[in-house]
Amino acid sequence: MTPLILAAVLLQAKPFDAAQGRPALPETLQSKHYDMKSSCTKEEAKELLDFMEKVHPTYTALLQPENPAEVAKRRFTIVLYKDAAEYVRSGAPPGSGAYYDGKELVGWYDPVFMRPFFAHEGMHQFTDATSKNMQDFPMWFTEGIADCIGNCEVKNDKLYLCVKSGVISRMRIQLIQAAVRQGAAYPLARLLSLGKREFMANAELCYAQSWSFCHFLIAYPKEEDRSVQIPNGKFRKNLAGYYELMRKGDVPHARAWEQAFKGIPVAELEALWRKYVLELDPGRFIGIAGKEVPEEEAAQPPFDAGCSGIRIEQVVPDGVGAKGGIREGDILVKFNGKRFPRRNALNGLRVWVQEVPEGRPVKVVVWRDGKEVECLCTWK
Repeated sequence: MTPLILAAVLLQAKPFDAAQGRPALPETLQSKHYDMKSSCTKEEAKELLDFMEKVHPTYTALLQPENPAEVAKRRFTIVLYKDAAEYVRSGAPPGSGAYYDGKELVGWYDPVFMRPFFAHEGMHQFTDATSKNMQDFPMWFTEGIADCIGNCEVKNDKLYLCVKSGVISRMRIQLIQAAVRQGAAYPLARLLSLGKREFMANAELCYAQSWSFCHFLIAYPKEEDRSVQIPNGKFRKNLAGYYELMRKGDVPHARAWEQAFKGIPVAELEALWRKYVLELDPGRFIGIAGKEVPEEEAAQPPFDAGCSGIRIEQVVPDGVGAKGGIREGDILVKFNGKRFPRRNALNGLRVWVQEVPEGRPVKVVVWRDGKEVECLCTWK
């Protein structure tokens, strides 16, 4: 079971105007740093604006722009659609949960995924505004750091990064642990040099590995540190030094890495990272492997508009899913009353599984032989 990807940095989705079918955005709201256009209710739109105002100081604290006062005056634009169906209809990049198009942050309202997805893509928007050459940054850095921002928790009205229960970690951790155990993870030196084309060709693994490596650099040796908003791990200063060199626009990756991580062999860092990853809490498993149904299939019954499902390719014997009655060939259509969002079904399942109270049966609905069948899954 592998997650869909978040949008890559600066995916060039051609904007749709009203004549081409872009959904209307009647609501306009402003906050200290953001201008928003939305088709949501004002309450839903304000929910995202309030969250992004908590994220914004974290961008500043992590990236430390050369002129923070000037950055503080800048206005950033957000487009928020009311649901996944509108987001897809607007011309969103395939496979994305939100995206930054070089000007606007675009996504849809969702009580679980909206905040981490916008925090991730907002990191791209902020990096673009505070550096001279974001297009030249290596993918492991831009996507890994953005995932660390997205993997956050709000506590006492403040944002805390790199928490082990974050949505992003639940999307990534099981995949990267499996890759490390199976020898499928990229050698670190190779990951650091991947260009956009190769990164996106194996995007699920590359996103997971980049997140885990940046999380490691920020938090190691701890799994998390909820006493501070940004963990001050052993290699965080090295990572900050690397970014300082890269954002000037005249230092290539190899030289920036050599200077920032001077005296730390890549092989030694990789060994520490691999051990660290395997010791992270992987969370719960349902015990299935599958893929989201194709777009054209999701546009037909039994799926609602903007929704999708997961076709089961393998069921682990004696796993929670098998004991609950899920079979190979079934299509998951509902989990605990929730329908799977299109282009994000696997992420939804992985995150929702972690939220189930221990010992409480959860109704999982599958499509089998042309009808809905209820299965009861229990984590003990």
